[in-house]
Amino acid sequence: MAEHRLRERWAEVVGDQIAAHAQPDQIRFRKLYLAVDSPAWMQELSFLKPTLLEKTNAALRQFRADFHIQEIVLKLGQPAPAPKQSADIPQKRRKQ
Repeated sequence: MAEHRLRERWAEVVGDQIAAHAQPDQIRFRKLYLAVDSPAWMQELSFLKPTLLEKTNAALRQFRADFHIQEIVLKLGQPAPAPKQSADIPQKRRKQ
């Protein structure tokens, strides 16, 4: 649940510029794996890990006060597009 909410709010948490080049892939064993679209951005984000860790944990505390990320792992790959907000998804109409 926290992983899904983090994906939904990723651009808000880290900013649009970073979100355009890196997206959360998964959270496993208190590690956040980020898919990053280029080696240049991997290098930039490696310098920003402490800041990203702080921002991510602040966002996650809103969902689960007892949970925090201990490490960010960067991997080269095409970031998946951010999921649409649930309010943007139209509801299916029921047949009566």
